[in-house]
Amino acid sequence: ILLLASRLSNTSSIAFLQKTTNEDVLNRFNPFAPTSIDTSLLSYQRTIRSALFYNRASSLFGMDLALSSNKSRQFLTQGFESQFVNDLTYGIRTTFKRMYALKIKLSTGVNSVISDFNPYRNYYIVYKEIGNEFSYQPRTNFRLSALGGFGYKENTIPSGNGENSLSYNVGSELKWNKLSKRTFTGTLKYIRINSRLNGTSQNSPIAYEMQNALMAGNNMTWNIVWQERLTNGLQLSFTYEGRKSEGTKTIHTGRMQLSALF
Repeated sequence: ILLLASRLSNTSSIAFLQKTTNEDVLNRFNPFAPTSIDTSLLSYQRTIRSALFYNRASSLFGMDLALSSNKSRQFLTQGFESQFVNDLTYGIRTTFKRMYALKIKLSTGVNSVISDFNPYRNYYIVYKEIGNEFSYQPRTNFRLSALGGFGYKENTIPSGNGENSLSYNVGSELKWNKLSKRTFTGTLKYIRINSRLNGTSQNSPIAYEMQNALMAGNNMTWNIVWQERLTNGLQLSFTYEGRKSEGTKTIHTGRMQLSALF
């Protein structure tokens, strides 16, 4: 038992942020005060994160269980809007023959939005996902990975149309770096989405969430990240992202950032 306990570690954090016009001092500083019936509340956000690790320091085998919960409520011009995201992820990783590694992640959770003034935006999406990564790393500065996974989402809100989606993805990732000088990462993915919107518009917030900002059918996404350390304290980053969905034009996005580290 002591040996098992010695290999366990945990990191947790909790944060509250609220804006209110309530004159009650105790209410202002009480993060657990009710928010759904408080008319003096302008905005509220609660974030909880906790991760339990087994063999975190080991490069051969390890497991982790992570919980993330984010709840917010905000007063807008036309009324209140509430958001709730809860995610539970289990991960396992193993390395064999020094050059090969396998990672598997299982996730389940809820993504919900409730709007007082726009009922067409309301949804309560329950999701389940599994992802895996098989990596080949012959050298410390080079890694090639094969990616894959699938996910299922369903809108279970009573006022909805029972929308659901099933997605599959396969891809690859290449990472190369030169110590203290530059890093290059490239990722390519093919994503197949089979969705049943049951009359809900493709341009609706529900469809956007159900299809991960993509479209039903065949999708391709890719990205390239190049980071270059110029001198001591200066770092230049280039990021390029692209995506192509069935029946739509290709979308390209590029960014450049120069950072000064003190």
